[in-house]
Amino acid sequence: MSDVHDRIRDFWDADAETYDRSAIHAASDPVEAAAWRATLRRHLPAVSGDERPHVLDAGAGTGAMTLLLAELGYRATALDLSEAMLGKARDKARRAGLEGIDFVIGRADEPPEGPFDAIVERNMLWTNPDPEGTLEAWRRVATPGGTLLVMEGIHGGPKAALRAKGLAAEAIRKA
Repeated sequence: MSDVHDRIRDFWDADAETYDRSAIHAASDPVEAAAWRATLRRHLPAVSGDERPHVLDAGAGTGAMTLLLAELGYRATALDLSEAMLGKARDKARRAGLEGIDFVIGRADEPPEGPFDAIVERNMLWTNPDPEGTLEAWRRVATPGGTLLVMEGIHGGPKAALRAKGLAAEAIRKA
């Protein structure tokens, strides 16, 4: 399996230089960023006072979700297989003046020790060679009753979306 992960890492390392040129990858459009913030606020545990829920951004890439989480007051950990992608995320966080973000290079199915109050992934499971094992690994590092926010693009129309929803529900039940 490590050969597969090596190839995936190499692909994303090579893509890191140009990845954020696509506005949807970077969430750089103010309207889109506002929509993502609203989604995160709606589905994640509330930040209040000194209570800062710890959120793992699995497959963080160049940090679009990680940075939004930090801006909203969450304690964020960015996990990605690609050192080059996380390097871009670190640079963006530094330029934005965001501190306290942990950056972890590693596989999604081998997440850092939690506990995490929530785990967020955006468009990562589609490239994961073992989504069921990954979901199980996330369950182990999440707090009891923690939140899993899966944000995947579905291509191929309504039938494909229904099929994907069923497969995802089955994988989560097994995990």
